[in-house]
Amino acid sequence: MADAEEDEPNPVEKVKEEFNKITLHSDEGHSRMLYFGEELPDQTNKLSFSLPPLPPGEAFDARFSGTDMKLSQDHHVAIDVQNPDDSPVALDLNFKATYKYQTFEVREVTEGTTLDEYLIDGNKEVTLKNEETTTVELVPVGLKGLTASDNPDKFKLHQNYPNPFNPTTTIRYAVAEQSDVDMQVYNVAGRKVATLVNEQKSPGSYKVTFDASNLSSGLYFVKIQAGTFQDVQKLTLIK
Repeated sequence: MADAEEDEPNPVEKVKEEFNKITLHSDEGHSRMLYFGEELPDQTNKLSFSLPPLPPGEAFDARFSGTDMKLSQDHHVAIDVQNPDDSPVALDLNFKATYKYQTFEVREVTEGTTLDEYLIDGNKEVTLKNEETTTVELVPVGLKGLTASDNPDKFKLHQNYPNPFNPTTTIRYAVAEQSDVDMQVYNVAGRKVATLVNEQKSPGSYKVTFDASNLSSGLYFVKIQAGTFQDVQKLTLIK
């Protein structure tokens, strides 16, 4: 009889080993590890990295903005932080040696206002500079050996940032092959309120700013169509 095949690694454990990591922790001993910047292996259930609903305001929490997830496949990420103790919060970045981004710009934000911007290298720790910070945005600025062949291999509509926003927000999207791209914003009644993109795009990563100065507070939806690809994200405007 043939020997039994070795068990395949648990996909969740494989992600924990192979993804880049962000850890936020407070002086009171609370912490949260988040995973980002890599592609999920096939047959990995993303819901394995979901979090329970945001706890009441008296509990420490950190999760990717606009989601209930502790995993993001994006390189440019935003993290919502809830720290009722007002104790210092440290941000620890742990990258793989082969990760193509090795330096990030950290933006500390509250209610859509940027409080501070500074750089941090991989495998370093920094203490957030503002007790008022409610969102931490990490923007890759250091590149390791990127070439023109690093175009996206799939279409994607990213969650806008900041979200909630007032009155402007940035929406990033990826185009995998030359396509006619159409991006519209709708209100909850299904009425179109803005056209953000309506042109042919070559493969690449793009961003567009949505200015909602003339709109009222509420929930909106941004929809993208590029060839056969379609996706929708929710936008929350608070004035």
